[in-house]
Amino acid sequence: MDAQSDNEAQAILKGLAAQTSSGKLEWEASTFEPDEYKAESRRFQYFIRSRDGDGSAPYIFELYTLGAISDGTLLALSSSDADAATLLASLYQGAKRAASPYPNGIASEVLSDLGNLSD
Repeated sequence: MDAQSDNEAQAILKGLAAQTSSGKLEWEASTFEPDEYKAESRRFQYFIRSRDGDGSAPYIFELYTLGAISDGTLLALSSSDADAATLLASLYQGAKRAASPYPNGIASEVLSDLGNLSD
């Protein structure tokens, strides 16, 4: 990738991570691959997964025009790209957390549930 492409890819990953952490971008578990998560915005669809299906790096990110997956990938990154590795790891963890039935963590859910028990 050239410098401009690197900058664009990093800007995309940072934007996705920000929207994910704010809860504005909703991720769900994909049915295509184990340990893959997908999200959609108005015009694009995003996929992130661990290459080996184990939840660990290296990660693979793909960006498509919504409804045009068969037309090809607009952007594909893997965490073997040194500059993208940290951003991909952060995005993967955010997507996994957002797709979880307990996005705020199981501890807060359990403690809330325990607080609702009557004596």
